[in-house]
Amino acid sequence: MKRRQKRVLQMAFLFMVALIFLPNVGLWSMYREKSLMKSHEPGEQGFPLGINDGHIYTWTDGLRRRDWHDNESIRKDSQRVGKGEHGKPYPLAEDECDDSVYKENGFNIYVSNNIALDRSLPDIRHPNCKQKLYLENLPNTSIIIPFHNEGWSSLLRTIHSITNRTPDHLIAEIILVDDYSDREHLKAHLEEYMSRFPKVRIVRTKKREGLIRTRLLGASVARGEVLTFLDSHCEANINWLPPLLDQIAQNPKTIVCPMIDVIDHNHFGYEAQAGDAMRGAFDWEMYYKRIPIPSELQGADPSNPYESPVMAGGLFAVNRQWFWELGGYDTGLEIWGGEQFEISFKIRNAASGLCIDSKHGSTSTELRLDTCLKEGAERTWAHEQIFTFGWREDIRPGDPLHTRKFCFDAISQNSPITLYDCHGMKGNQHWSYRKAGRDAGKLLQPNLPNNDMADQFKPVVPWPHVEGVEVDLESIRQKNGDKPNPAFKAQNQQNVIQKQYVTFKPHTNVYSDPVLKKGILGNFEPKEPEPQGVQGGPGEGSKAFVLGPEYKDAVQASIKEFGFNMVASDMISLDRTVGDLRHEECKYWHYDENLLTSSVIIVFHNEGWSTLMRTVHSVIKRTPRKYLAEIVMIDDFSNKVHLKERLEEYIKQWNGLVKLFRNEKREGLIQARSIGARKATLGQVLIYLDAHCEVEVNWYAPLVAPISKDRTVCTVPLIDYIDGNDYTIEPQQGGDEDGLARGAWDWSLLWKRVPLSSREKAKRKHKTEPYRSPAMAGGLFAIEREFFFELGLYDPGLQIWGGENFEISYKIWQCGGQLLFVPCSRVGHIYRLQGWQGNPPPAHVGSSPTLKNYVRVVEVWWDEYKDYFYASRPETLTLAYGDISTLKKFREEHRCKSFKWFMEEIAYDIPLHYPLPPKNVEWGEIRGFETSYCIDSMGHTNGGNVEIGPCHRMGGNQLFRINEANQLMQYDQCLTKGGDGTAVIITHCNLNEHMEWRYFKDLHRFTHIPTGKCLDRSDVLHKVYIADCDNSKSSQKWEMNNIVAV
Repeated sequence: MKRRQKRVLQMAFLFMVALIFLPNVGLWSMYREKSLMKSHEPGEQGFPLGINDGHIYTWTDGLRRRDWHDNESIRKDSQRVGKGEHGKPYPLAEDECDDSVYKENGFNIYVSNNIALDRSLPDIRHPNCKQKLYLENLPNTSIIIPFHNEGWSSLLRTIHSITNRTPDHLIAEIILVDDYSDREHLKAHLEEYMSRFPKVRIVRTKKREGLIRTRLLGASVARGEVLTFLDSHCEANINWLPPLLDQIAQNPKTIVCPMIDVIDHNHFGYEAQAGDAMRGAFDWEMYYKRIPIPSELQGADPSNPYESPVMAGGLFAVNRQWFWELGGYDTGLEIWGGEQFEISFKIRNAASGLCIDSKHGSTSTELRLDTCLKEGAERTWAHEQIFTFGWREDIRPGDPLHTRKFCFDAISQNSPITLYDCHGMKGNQHWSYRKAGRDAGKLLQPNLPNNDMADQFKPVVPWPHVEGVEVDLESIRQKNGDKPNPAFKAQNQQNVIQKQYVTFKPHTNVYSDPVLKKGILGNFEPKEPEPQGVQGGPGEGSKAFVLGPEYKDAVQASIKEFGFNMVASDMISLDRTVGDLRHEECKYWHYDENLLTSSVIIVFHNEGWSTLMRTVHSVIKRTPRKYLAEIVMIDDFSNKVHLKERLEEYIKQWNGLVKLFRNEKREGLIQARSIGARKATLGQVLIYLDAHCEVEVNWYAPLVAPISKDRTVCTVPLIDYIDGNDYTIEPQQGGDEDGLARGAWDWSLLWKRVPLSSREKAKRKHKTEPYRSPAMAGGLFAIEREFFFELGLYDPGLQIWGGENFEISYKIWQCGGQLLFVPCSRVGHIYRLQGWQGNPPPAHVGSSPTLKNYVRVVEVWWDEYKDYFYASRPETLTLAYGDISTLKKFREEHRCKSFKWFMEEIAYDIPLHYPLPPKNVEWGEIRGFETSYCIDSMGHTNGGNVEIGPCHRMGGNQLFRINEANQLMQYDQCLTKGGDGTAVIITHCNLNEHMEWRYFKDLHRFTHIPTGKCLDRSDVLHKVYIADCDNSKSSQKWEMNNIVAV
């Protein structure tokens, strides 16, 4: 009996606790976060059991907070009756479902016109929102509402909902920005109606500017401390504004978005979005998406604000000064679409945060045009070539490099100013606008010798901006008997400009060094043999697959089109196995499992199907899934049919792991890789692969481990040779006894490989440890994403391909990073076969893009060593290479080391293999005197005969130089006597080899010093040879004419 009584008493006690505690669970949640203490000011009451009492409380942080709910308005709204009240669907009869009502506004304006402008809305917030306290002293805000041909009632209901549900003193003003509407109800009728709202202003654009620039116009005339942007068909819900302002008051560099509920476009019923509290996101076509909040970001109180990568864009609040410090929107964005991503990415990379007020008393609503709207729905393509995740000055949105606009061009000192395509290279398009001083109001051209003449350069529009005219609502108000509003006197606007500087961030990842445990299989090694793609199928195990003679014509055609034997490739499984070419030691390395994740970027242009997809398959098959964040494919304007819809459908099997982006014009390999870096956002490391590769066994961990340890390390796998004919995989030739080589170059910037030096070997305890390399080949490497952006990606002035591998190598080494080759990470690469027709550069790219790239690289990074390049490539001496001032400024600001330091400390062994070239005596084409025939190497190297051919003045195989060491050279090849004693051949030479020629310019003669004979020719037989000197023979007379690259 006593036991039963005891149990009854326990149950009664628990019931009483529940009665007290449950109604105040929201208060308890709040109390756990921060303690409250009663303010001791007179007239204030004690700590309440329920908030919603209008009292003010002082928290332990010393800030006073209050409940901002307008309970009287809430009570009155609850008593409203009528169609559409409380957000209920408007009852539509069948004859009212007329498609024509959608055409003008995109929603049922008939229903909107029959619902009260002051209608009530349901409070669908989380219960905790009703108990929240916010700062007593909140900043005021300018509410900016752009519109273009908006429906009457939907626009007015937006205004009514704001004024009905917002504390008046928090509204500095409501700015309606009319983007050149032409509907009559939005002219005088709107002005007359809005004059009844003392805080409403109307600004009208002078031409159609689009939503983006219209918002900018509204922001430029705003006076509030905070800018709050709303669409023109919204309804602000209960207590919507204080939660937004509270976040900004605590951190002015926070941009906040309300929860956006849905008003049905047909019946205007009000409801939460599906999924409710979710983060903003985007797919890889740049369409806005919503995704669930990850568990690690979910707090104990679901009503608290949470971070979001991006916002929807139409509804958000931002500190006004901070908005302008960010630069506002990019004025190069047109109409609408993409601006929400641009501002989101910008704030993410400017030390601020994007915050969504989760059911936090900040619910606003807007009309959504859903899939039911079939006709007239348009999709706006994102301005994808403008966006950048690493926010930097040299790739800022609006840069002429991206916008392809017209610029003022001075042409020359005495020429009139004209409009010309913007080239982004400063020079005659570099202008300075003076706001004050002697030259106030003048647009100056710094490159002209005398800027006193700049009076003629007074601009019509001094600075790019959006223009508008404000409607004089005050006159209308006074005419109607209202008192003038002193708050709306004209004020001077001040632009705030923030300079962008790149600084390398400290490494924060904690990662232990790899450990070699001989005899114990490494923790990332496959435990079972890899299953074959096709059991016993062609090419499995990377064995040779040789086709019969019946395929000869088809094979040759595929080589001509793609550079590889696509007939054989298409017969080999996309999931084929490959042999293990690693050193035996590689199998016993153990890696910390706290590796960084990666985005694998594959750029392609008119690639063959199976070689491209085998690259993708191999990455997915041989990369631990937990580390593979995404595979980003960048299509550089391909026109092959199999790379269109077929590719899009094929990659769907990976459910978003593989993403495809298409360039809208041919960008070239270099800039397409930079685009890939911007598109790849999920991985911490960017791994670049060419479009015809196969990653090999356990390739990932060794490649990423050094970066996980040090974020300024860039790693390169060992690149094996895949035969483009039979698809065998073998190690590259050259290197030391273990096949290890360092990346190098000769002095004409041709890629080379040199054996691993004893100095580098001495730095390692084990043969398979990563080792330093001065340069990389460029197609395959890994780099931490943020570090790559801090380095500035590739020089945006480099075109198509060529030289980018050296540029990024020098930049890494000279600016504080390291470049390591990783012996235990191996990737096979197919090299193009002879007979490939190639992918010529597009028409918009000028001639000699590779040479221009080389010149840009040496001018920026080589310092005084650039003279050796010009000695090797004298035709580039006068080549125009564009503006490099930004790149040189980068070197200066980051205190990057000199090239001399680099040559002495890192690339010390290159002069041993490729000695510094002597100065040239003469250079150019070697033309038969008073003829049109020139010596031509015919592309031969290492022993081929040179010949006579028609002069083409294009350099290349007809460009030679004779230096102070008496070497007659082309690139790193020398002319010398052939084995028969008379023929002239071309072969590789070092500094002290084949020093056997002298040119007598006045005599038009080349003498072969060892034999004392002269250079001779047969124009009929196209032969070049040495013969006894004969002053009477015109065939022994020559002239060297400079050839200038353009």
